[in-house]
Parts: sequence; structure tokens; C-alpha cells
Amino acid sequence: MTPVEMYPGRKFNGNISEYVIPGWNELAADKYSASRKASLDWVATGKPHHGMLNEIMRRTRSQFKLALRYCKQHEMTLRADALANSSSNKEYRKFWKSVNRSNNNKAVKYASTIDGLQW
Repeated sequence: MTPVEMYPGRKFNGNISEYVIPGWNELAADKYSASRKASLDWVATGKPHHGMLNEIMRRTRSQFKLALRYCKQHEMTLRADALANSSSNKEYRKFWKSVNRSNNNKAVKYASTIDGLQW
């Protein structure tokens, strides 16, 4: 089983480093499972080029790809919505954990320019 099959909703960049796709559980998880089931049924019947199983497999695959594309294109909005929801639900520990996680990966150790001046 590949890492992608073991952990749907996570992107793997080379090694074991994983990246959670925002909005996966709300928008893409059910479409992924439907697409996977339809694809396995399609393969089990010999990968027909025409017919009902082919149409179901193509339709569910396209719905999943559309949902995944939406998640990737609206990543920042979905992250901000998740932070706002955890803040409004008074889940402060989860909120600050998410803030720290999202801010640390963009931090640089040393600043090379301040107000347009190069150091």
C-alpha cells in the first residue's frame, strides 16, 4: 500500500514529510471514497471502455478531482475559516496550536532587508 492510499487527504513530497490538505474532510473525503470504490469496481469488471461502470467511474473521478482542485485553490481561505471556527467555538488550545503550526513554516531565521535597506 502506498503512502497516498494509507493517508488520503495528505500530500507526500518525496520522503515521509506530509502536508494536510485544508478542507479535505468537509469537501473531498466522501468523493474520494466514492471514486475509489467505483474505480475498484471498474477494474474488477475488466476495465470496460463503455457502459454504466465506466460512466460511474469517470463521473466520480471527475467530482473528486474538482473537489480536490477547489481545496488546493482556496487553501488560505479554508485555513482561515478553520481558525475562525475553532476560535468561535472557544477551542483556544486548538486555535493557538493551528496558529503556531501555520506561522512557523514561513518564518526565516534572519531578515536580510528592513524597510528596503539591504544588510
